[in-house]
Amino acid sequence: MRKLTEAQAQSLLDAYFAGETVTALRNKYGISNALISMLVRGQVRPKLQRPNNTDEIIANRPREGGKITFIQAKDILSKYLAGEDTISLAQQYNTTPSNIRMLIRGHSWKSLKPPQTPHRQPFYYRNQNLPALTKHQENMITGSLLGDGWLTKDIGKKNSRFRKQQKQLEHIEWLNKELSPYNCEKPYATTSDNEIVNHKGRMPSSIKTERRIVGYCMSTIAHPTFTTLRQQWYPKNKKTIPDTLSLNSEILAIWYVDDGCTSYKNRFCNLSTQSFTFAEADRLIEILKRDLELTGRVVKTKCISGKKPIIRFSGDNYDRFLDLVTPYITWDCFDYKIKHRHKNQKRPRSITSRSSPRSID
Repeated sequence: MRKLTEAQAQSLLDAYFAGETVTALRNKYGISNALISMLVRGQVRPKLQRPNNTDEIIANRPREGGKITFIQAKDILSKYLAGEDTISLAQQYNTTPSNIRMLIRGHSWKSLKPPQTPHRQPFYYRNQNLPALTKHQENMITGSLLGDGWLTKDIGKKNSRFRKQQKQLEHIEWLNKELSPYNCEKPYATTSDNEIVNHKGRMPSSIKTERRIVGYCMSTIAHPTFTTLRQQWYPKNKKTIPDTLSLNSEILAIWYVDDGCTSYKNRFCNLSTQSFTFAEADRLIEILKRDLELTGRVVKTKCISGKKPIIRFSGDNYDRFLDLVTPYITWDCFDYKIKHRHKNQKRPRSITSRSSPRSID
């Protein structure tokens, strides 16, 4: 670090108030950020020329690295309490959702204390006295937990939250909206550089690829409601079938759009249950028979981790299955899952690759 001449110090001040960044000034003059701050505020060389409204300029000056000013912090807290989410606030103030959450929890700008601005209390104000989950919301969560949803507990937190990932953004946005007021933020994209490759007659393998969007994820707030559900679904920190599980058509539809598939040609539907054991798959078949009068069978399928169970419905049970779920599947992105070939419809002919193509009139 070197000492500045009076001319250099004045030149630095002029550049700073003209909008030059602190990082650029530090690199140019070879002094620390702390010394630049002291010089700008008049704590050193107070006789140099500075604007009369120096304090206001410093308070409103955009911070580097996504940091926010004191005035911006007050505005963010008031907007958050009014109902705005952390992602939209991060976009408005050119920072990250993580920085917004640190402010809300009181980890930054700790001088903003009650009664002027709540300190470590916005989450409490928003989450207390929330209504109980409706039957519709319970059905969505149950169907999702049988499919692509999970309940997680953040490190150091008392309560759990519900999360779900899907490739179809339309479905995730609907779920996030329907779970209000327990929804936390807008859905966000998830990326991966792994790809599962299927080999004919051999086990699938994983390869490295360019990072790409693989789906969209939504999350609720952490709340005692989800802590109770986690105790039922994860008694030993592993997902299992609760003893009190009961099914209906709406739960089945949510489960099906998550982890189901259909064969229009061969007239059957599958529910992927690879995350459960064969004994749990048998128990799910019993519950389906008891609650929905559906008869399925367990089919073994090959996975990277070995043989896993799936549940298959064929014949009359295929027809009944689609009749039960179709009224609840209203998303265009899942139309292919409810395409139904009835008994009286002819089976479509397969087109196979041949060395010399033939006519299929």
